[in-house]
Amino acid sequence: MLWTILALIGLIAGLALLAYSGEKAVEHSVSIALEWGLPPLLIGLLLVSLGTDLPEIINSIISSALGHGDINIGDSLGSVLTQMTLILGLIPFLGGKFKVKKKEIAISTPIVTSNSLG
Repeated sequence: MLWTILALIGLIAGLALLAYSGEKAVEHSVSIALEWGLPPLLIGLLLVSLGTDLPEIINSIISSALGHGDINIGDSLGSVLTQMTLILGLIPFLGGKFKVKKKEIAISTPIVTSNSLG
């Protein structure tokens, strides 16, 4: 019973730390974009997406080194599809409606497509 309580405390503390550090990552990414004169969309596509893809990159390296390269494809495609559908599905529920400019779609579509294929 004690281990269960400690595990729940660890889970709650980890989720709180994850939420706080995620907020700080976005805050600092925006300040980097403003300081360098870059649009925040570009920083979001490059810097923040790199942070979300690092676990998949490390998983690919380890599984390839162990001779399980077929796991890489499933992991990469599953990650990209989950990120796209989960985030785009949750935004309207959590934040209400949102607007996307045609220019942002034109910029992000080739990047997302090449990321999911590559």
